[in-house]
Amino acid sequence: MSDLFTAITDATELPTPPLRLRRIYLHGVGPAGARFDPLDLNLDTATGAASRVMLSLTNTGGKSTLIALVSSLIVPASREQISGRQIGDYLLSGDTGHVVCEWEDAMARTTYVTGVAMEWRDGRRQPPENQRSTTAMTRRWYGFRTGDALPGIDELPFVTDGHRTPLDRFVAALRETFAQHPTATGTIATTQIEWSQILDDHTNIDPVLFSYQMRMNDSEAGAEALLGSFNTPESVVRFFIDALSNGRDIAEFATRLTKYAAVAGQRPHLEAFAKFCAAVGPDIEAVVLRASEADEHAVAVRQADVTGAEHHAALVSRIGRDRTLLEALAQERSGASEQLVALRRDEGRVPDIRSQLRFERARADAAAAAQLLEEHKGRETAATLESEAWDAVEDLLALSLAESRRDSAKLALDAADEGLAPLRAATEAAAASYAARLATLISEARTAKGAAETTKQLEDQAFASHQRDERAATRHRTDAETNLRSIDEATAGASAAAQRATADGWIEHGERPSVAESRWVARRDADRAKLDELETRAGRAEVELDDANTQRRTLDKTLVKLRAAAQHAETKLGSFDADLAALSSDTATQLIGDTPTGPGDVARLAELALDAARDADRRAADHEQHAERAETELAHLDSTGMAAASPDVVEVQQTLLDAMIGASTGLEWIERNVANPDDREAFITGRPDL
Repeated sequence: MSDLFTAITDATELPTPPLRLRRIYLHGVGPAGARFDPLDLNLDTATGAASRVMLSLTNTGGKSTLIALVSSLIVPASREQISGRQIGDYLLSGDTGHVVCEWEDAMARTTYVTGVAMEWRDGRRQPPENQRSTTAMTRRWYGFRTGDALPGIDELPFVTDGHRTPLDRFVAALRETFAQHPTATGTIATTQIEWSQILDDHTNIDPVLFSYQMRMNDSEAGAEALLGSFNTPESVVRFFIDALSNGRDIAEFATRLTKYAAVAGQRPHLEAFAKFCAAVGPDIEAVVLRASEADEHAVAVRQADVTGAEHHAALVSRIGRDRTLLEALAQERSGASEQLVALRRDEGRVPDIRSQLRFERARADAAAAAQLLEEHKGRETAATLESEAWDAVEDLLALSLAESRRDSAKLALDAADEGLAPLRAATEAAAASYAARLATLISEARTAKGAAETTKQLEDQAFASHQRDERAATRHRTDAETNLRSIDEATAGASAAAQRATADGWIEHGERPSVAESRWVARRDADRAKLDELETRAGRAEVELDDANTQRRTLDKTLVKLRAAAQHAETKLGSFDADLAALSSDTATQLIGDTPTGPGDVARLAELALDAARDADRRAADHEQHAERAETELAHLDSTGMAAASPDVVEVQQTLLDAMIGASTGLEWIERNVANPDDREAFITGRPDL
């Protein structure tokens, strides 16, 4: 161990790293030929602070194993280990392995201990080389703060009563220690996810950075070999993908993307279909809108027709009433003519002045009657003009009939005018006796005049209303024609769009756009149904994959058990074959042969069997002594981790130590310099001087 920075500058002038490793403690781990049992690397300075150091080890000195064990504490996933190493290679049968690191956090100003304890399941035997997966191990991760009045690495119960502490008892002792020191904030994790969360919550240790360092140590060349592989942008991206993601998760994700591959293959078709829908959709919407507007205008036209028919019926009714009024006026004119004749007859029979006065009064009454007649004439003329106006509005009436009625009214008026001259002459001869009668007639005429004026006002109002309705109908008609022209233009545009769609292949020749739209919608629905079916099948495939993985893990466990049982059976078979070979070579069996042939053979067999039994008893006693010595040596090996030395070796070693002479056995030298255990036997055979 040497200070890396002494030759460069003063260590006190360098910035303090935010996270430094103070101590590494390994217990019961390492390969069979290079055990860390224990290994305690204290990296702090004389003042107790973590120092900047570099460990320099020769080849086969165990640096790769040390880095792999420390890295497995921070990144415990088996697939992420350096160079694909198996952590199970460093945990032997019957071991409870420990990897513990103490960190100094300059940012939080705390010292934190992280550790993992692990042992094999199923009888604590190390599986064969190809079965040493972490799934066959039981691991418990833990972390706590250390410092004054707080527990540290030295207080952890790695050994109890001279023996390794089993994992369950070690975890129970940890929980008890954490309960006694709550300020240590001790935590224990049973899964990798919980352990990652503990590191994130209580420390500044970043497993992702450790994974980068682990990738750099995948080869002996370190970062140089890793950076040498960054020869293309793809290799750089692949490195970060491998470093930041899980390969199995990526494979599962790629499998899930399979169902999207088919949809992606249909992308040109779907894009073309979307463009077609985007192009045809506005035209179809315009056609539908124009059709709706045409329906609304058709309804307005029908309403205008109904309103016109109602006005026509009102005009016909009004014309009937005017005819009735004209007939009544004609009857009144006839009555007045008869009265005039009667007055003329009575004129000759009025000889006196009184009658003359009455005559003058009658003349005045006659003038009033003439004026009333003029007013009736004006009413007739206004009614006739109004009837003609209504006839002109309703072009549906026959013009000839209206003209004939107008001519008839004119003839009636002319006849009335012609009858006024005799009436004036007759009124001059009217007698005063009929004055009261004429006054009554005048009163009646005035009443009729008021009724005629009221009727005229109503007719004027009806005429104005009809004109407004006519103008509204004209506007509706104009709007309907405008909308029809717009519909024609939209229809022409839709026809052109349909022709373009037919030319592009979206609409078949002779096919209506609505039928094409229905066909494409049906095809889209079918594609969506197919997509839903593929998604459902993918979901079922994922479930089947999960079930298959579960079955595979179950089969792996069963296979491990079956292999262990087969190995045990093979061992028993070897023992049986050895016993059978010993029995076949037994002298008694060779002397007797297959079966005894007489009493003599039986006696000799009994004597020989008794001698063989005595020899077997002696061998059994010797074996029991060897077994007791082996148990004693195994107990010493379990408690101390090394075999007991013989008394002469101990004496030689003590003599050398007393003489201040360093020494090492040939076996220790071979273990350090001959890395492969299989080559050591040949090495020792070829060098008997060792």
